[in-house]
This record gives sequence, structure tokens and C-alpha cells, in this order.
Amino acid sequence: MKIALHLKHFPASGTPLKVATCKVVHGLASGLADSGAEVSVLCEGRSDSFRLGAGGYAIRCFATTAGYRSLRLAPGLRRYLGERETAPDLVVLNGAFYPPNYAIARFLRRRGVPYVNASHSVYDPHAFRKNALLKWPY
Repeated sequence: MKIALHLKHFPASGTPLKVATCKVVHGLASGLADSGAEVSVLCEGRSDSFRLGAGGYAIRCFATTAGYRSLRLAPGLRRYLGERETAPDLVVLNGAFYPPNYAIARFLRRRGVPYVNASHSVYDPHAFRKNALLKWPY
């Protein structure tokens, strides 16, 4: 089974993981790879790159000029997810209240690629009170 985990800001260069979400994605990707799945972590950065992660999974970075919270997907990422030969069987979107997840979920839904959103946080009613209108779609 081909599984892709998307986290726009995952470090494609192999630098040490400092952000909590990156550590969680690394652990999930490593565990899935250990279980026999073909796993890729998809991220966006300054240039296209491909490397093998320490946990036995691939890191595919796609060149973009869009900002951290942009709703615009990297053109290479769109091609990778849109082609039947390279499209994963499942995409795991990581993060809560994160605008790029909306954009990629919409793209995947239109292409018929199954996906799930792993928020890695608690959906507590208190979390929805601050900036409620921005969080309404979630």
C-alpha cells in the first residue's frame, strides 16, 4: 500500500526535527514503513528534492513560492497527486486549523484520492471559541 503523509513545512533537507508536528509525522511515517507500507512524506520548499528519511520512508519536496499558510499547492505536488501512476492509495493530512490542508483536501476529493486528516490536537469546545469564524469549516 502506498501512503503519503503531507506536512507542508516538513524539513526536506534532513535537518533535526524541532517542531512537534514534524516529530509526529516522522514517527507515524517510520511506523508505517516498518509495517511494510510504501511511505512518502510530502512537503513544499524552495526546490524539488527527493531523499530517504532515517525511518525508512521517502521525503519528497516540491518547489513552491507560496507562503506557509497559502492555499496554493506546488505545481509538482499537484502533478504527483494527480497522476494515477504516482498517486498514493491514501494521503494523511497533518495539522489542525491549517489552511493548506483545506486546499489539498479539495484537490484530492476532486481527483478521487482517499485522504484522512490527522489533527494531532484535541478538538475541545474552548479551541473553537477563539477565531470561531476562521475555524468554522473544520
